[in-house]
Amino acid sequence: MRLISLDSVVPDMELGKTIYSADGQILVASGVKLKKNYVKRLKELGISCVYIHDGRFDDLEVDDVVSEQTRLSVLKATRDAMLGTKIGKTFDSFKIKIVVEGMVDDLLSSRDILVNLTDIRAMNDYHFAHCTNVAILSIITGLSLGIPRPQLRDLGVGALLHDIGKSRVSEEILNKPGMLAEDEVEEIQAHTTFGFDVLRKQQEISSLSAIIALEHHEKFNGHGYPKGLKDHEIHVYARIVAIADVYDALTTDRIYRPRYLPHEGIEFIMAGSGSHFDPEIVRAFVENIAIYPVGTEVILSSGERAVVSRPNKHFPTRPVVRITHDRDGHELAVFQEIDLLDQLTTFITEVAPNP
Repeated sequence: MRLISLDSVVPDMELGKTIYSADGQILVASGVKLKKNYVKRLKELGISCVYIHDGRFDDLEVDDVVSEQTRLSVLKATRDAMLGTKIGKTFDSFKIKIVVEGMVDDLLSSRDILVNLTDIRAMNDYHFAHCTNVAILSIITGLSLGIPRPQLRDLGVGALLHDIGKSRVSEEILNKPGMLAEDEVEEIQAHTTFGFDVLRKQQEISSLSAIIALEHHEKFNGHGYPKGLKDHEIHVYARIVAIADVYDALTTDRIYRPRYLPHEGIEFIMAGSGSHFDPEIVRAFVENIAIYPVGTEVILSSGERAVVSRPNKHFPTRPVVRITHDRDGHELAVFQEIDLLDQLTTFITEVAPNP
């Protein structure tokens, strides 16, 4: 598979990875040939990139840290919880715990796989998919920090429901492209205390999970909200979720801005280490992210063009790449694969613009 911009799709290219809606419905199935009307509809949904099948890269597969079945179960449970809260109903806490257990199981069996969250989602599904990704990122970071399995469940539940308070914030404010008025800022910031109140009243939800909803916008330097806590005054679970929340938000297309690429999102997180974020947790977070996901086209310092074929777990900036074009832009008859760990004078300079 190869990851390309939707603008670069040529009619009859074959979709390499199924695109789902937040309720688990298939929007376009893997293997479908992308006609002009399909591409137009995907753009209307706010989708900017897709995986395509490419005969030259048939052996490249994107490893998912959680199974498709688990992800869809989590999406549905999150959607039900948030929509129920929106109309003032309680939700099935036990179902949330069950789907989080499924995530923990999948992640424990995928510990050697770097997280690749270049999932393709529609903008109107943002909140549910965002919560799912934040939970995945938080649990795998917790694993790196040595958090025991029983506590991972509390972390995962709180991460999955960290934004449940936003169910009471108007969509107009959540998706507003311009500057927010003072009262709109106050309404958005209130989602932390509202989410805390919702979760602590739910049976089966621990107080630690509820604290995540309350504190995930606190900053390490004390300049966050709602209480202006700093450093270790902020619960460690909330410090983990704060990083996962920002990273996934940055690397997702929004109505008011295009997504950051994974390496750009990581650079932002690292720049906030010690101010916005706990430095120790930043280190644990970064070592689990596929900075250059499989199938991504890159430009090397040699001027050659390549496609990432395999990440290096402990050196994510130096993956294995397949050189496809020479420095003059000519496609090679036979692609050459190199491990950037063995080629220390060669490095990735940028993600390639699509042809």
